[in-house]
Amino acid sequence: MGSMSDWRMGNLLLALMKKFGIRVHPSVASCHWSAGNDFTVFIAGIEEDLIAIMGGLSLAAPGIAGSTIQNLEEFGKLVFGIPLDEAALSAIQDLPPGVPILTCGFNKKDVTISITNAALAVARIIGRDDPAV
Repeated sequence: MGSMSDWRMGNLLLALMKKFGIRVHPSVASCHWSAGNDFTVFIAGIEEDLIAIMGGLSLAAPGIAGSTIQNLEEFGKLVFGIPLDEAALSAIQDLPPGVPILTCGFNKKDVTISITNAALAVARIIGRDDPAV
């Protein structure tokens, strides 16, 4: 999650991941407050091949994580950005060429629908290699 203010929606995402049998490692890692080397070290230390990043207020973390992965040449890793508001969605959609970030549709009326759809998308991606999911 981008910040502690994302915990309420983060708990919904975590509950869905648990329901789907997906092992998660929740973290709060703001690319704004931990910019530069700290955020790069954090992203580089993630061993999983799918990194789901959720947040609002111009969520830059997915793009920075994607750029970090490109720079580290860890092309097997995917970044899935889960926006909690329209500014965050725009930050994901408006990335330059060469920084592919996966995301789901954004429901302006009820962000919990967006989170549910994102969780289902993540589960389908993981479920392709893990039949238990």
